[in-house]
Parts: sequence; structure tokens; C-alpha cells
Amino acid sequence: MNWKSHVLEIQETIRSSKKYEDYVPLLENYKHELELALATHPSHVTLASQLASIYMELRHGADESIKILEDILDQHSTTLTSDDQSRLLTNLAYHHSEGYYEPVAIKYLKKAVKLGSNYEQTYAGLGLLLAGEEAYQEAVDCFEKLIILSNDIKYRYNLAVSLYGNGKIQEASGLFEAILEENEQHVKAMYGLATCYATSGEFAKALMLADKMIATGEMENDDLPDIYFLCGEYQLHCEAHQDGAGLRYYFHAGWLAPYFYSLMALGQREELALKYKEIMKEKQLEYDEAVVEEMDEGETEEERRFHLLNLKAEIQEIEEAYERVLAGEKPEIQARLWCEYECYLIDCVRHQEMED
Repeated sequence: MNWKSHVLEIQETIRSSKKYEDYVPLLENYKHELELALATHPSHVTLASQLASIYMELRHGADESIKILEDILDQHSTTLTSDDQSRLLTNLAYHHSEGYYEPVAIKYLKKAVKLGSNYEQTYAGLGLLLAGEEAYQEAVDCFEKLIILSNDIKYRYNLAVSLYGNGKIQEASGLFEAILEENEQHVKAMYGLATCYATSGEFAKALMLADKMIATGEMENDDLPDIYFLCGEYQLHCEAHQDGAGLRYYFHAGWLAPYFYSLMALGQREELALKYKEIMKEKQLEYDEAVVEEMDEGETEEERRFHLLNLKAEIQEIEEAYERVLAGEKPEIQARLWCEYECYLIDCVRHQEMED
């Protein structure tokens, strides 16, 4: 079976159409051929990995993809090469993360690293998951290994983000600056560098970059409230929230405390009291509706209680944040940067690079 021709045809159809129903027949046909071939060659890593990806595309759910790959690992581990095991483990990790089992995904990726995986996707996936868990030093180790395998700009960007998260502001700044020298329109790197400047007290540089980001047309001022707050630009911070969809980060104490403080610093006590009253009214309404609404299918009583307790805690945290601001306490914030996500499934029918 020429599996590469199947993948190329599917990818071309996806690129040209974008309509799911247009390439479902191709997926189904490829699935049928893979299942027949795998029945004859049950330990074939490529066939199994491709089939797991097709199941995902056909929306079968993560468990079916996981079972195919775990069966090969369990039943043929003594005959698989380290390369095959690394490939299976990396693919398994992706399917587990798709099923929201991130701790299991991390475990599989770490196993692949121990095997000396030569796949970029292994380190890219592990770095992304670790950064998402705020395990930044481990993420730095992954991305440093990754840029030895590939000098791709996205990996250097993710390394800079992880360095920033690990408190290495100067090192992160240097990487963001190098990226911008290579691509001066890299808006995410601009934001990263502006955040580094604001964090280290170089406010004029941070604000200059904020203006540059807005000038690109890819960012609005409501994308930049953290930078404005760190720079002491309280009017711009308030405008950033008010120009967006209300308080665009939802009514959460972590986002509201800087906004409350900014209003206070600007002498807008009446506006602060009014906003606080509106927010608390909406939060209480959210809680009251949650109390009386019907339980979702499959939801347990324990999950319902946990949800209600969380809502109550959020209300209390907002109240406490407001009281601290009234007492003159300035909230400490750390702007968080996010890695640039990419698919790290090695055998992804959509993204794997194929030659004709």
C-alpha cells in the first residue's frame, strides 16, 4: 500500500476545500486500507500510527487512537527499535493530550526523551506541555535540545517564553531581540520583548513597542493591559479594558485587582464603586443561576458542589481584592507569556511533511 499517496491526496483536498465532508470519503477509504494492512502486519508502527491519526480525523475520540498504539507497545516492545518506540510514545502523548490527559502525555514524552528520541515533535510537545504547567526550567531544557535539532524560529520563540517564565528576563530579552532582527514584524516577539522591558523597569522601551504593535494592525490596545499596568500607565490600562469586550478577561480577581487599582490611582473612586457593584451583581447572578440550573448529563453531585464552591470563592476573592485596593495596596502582577502552539503528532495526516 502506498500510504504516502493517500496522505498527499488528503492534504491537498484539505488545502483546496476546507469542508470536512469533502475529505471524509478519502479518510474512510484510507482507514479501510490501513485496517486491512494492519491485520496482516500487527506490529507495523507506520500503519498503526497512521490509523490512529485517521481515527482522530474521523472524530472517533482519543481512546481508540490510544488503544492502537498502546497495544503495539505492550505486545511488541521487545522487537521495536528505540526509534519506533520514540515515535509511538510521542504519538501516544499527543493523543493523550487531545483527551485532556496531560500528565500521561508528559510521562510518555519523557520516556521518549530517555530513549534519545531524534524527533523534533518529542521535544516540542514536551516543552509545550511543561510550559503550560509552568514547569519552566524543564521546558527550557526541552527547547534548548530542540533548537539543536532545528533552528526554526518558533522553537527559539518558545525557548524565550520559557526563559521569561523561569525568571531569566535578560536571556529572554536577548532571544526576542534576535527574533525581531530576523523578522521585525514578529508581533508575538514584540509582545514578549515589551513584557521583558516592562518587568525590568524599562518602561519607555515597553511603551514604544506597545505603540508599534498597535501600528501593525494585528493588536489592539485591549491586548496590552498588563504592559500598561506594569509601566504605571493607569489611564491606558483602564482604556484597554473598557475598549474591549467589557473586562475582557472575565470577572476574576487576578484581572480585576489591577483595574480596580488603576481607577483608584486615577482618583475615580465613584467609577470604581460603580464598577465593583456591577461586577458583584453579575457574579452573584451567575452563582444563583448555577444553583437552580439542571445538572448536565453525566455531571455528578460532587462536581456540582465543586463548581458552586469555586463560584463562591471567586466572589470572595473579588471582594478581598477590592478591599485591599481601597486600603491602598497595589496588586503585584506578572504578565504571562504563552508558547506558540504547534501540532506535535509525528504521523499527523494534516501536517506531516510528505514527498511525492
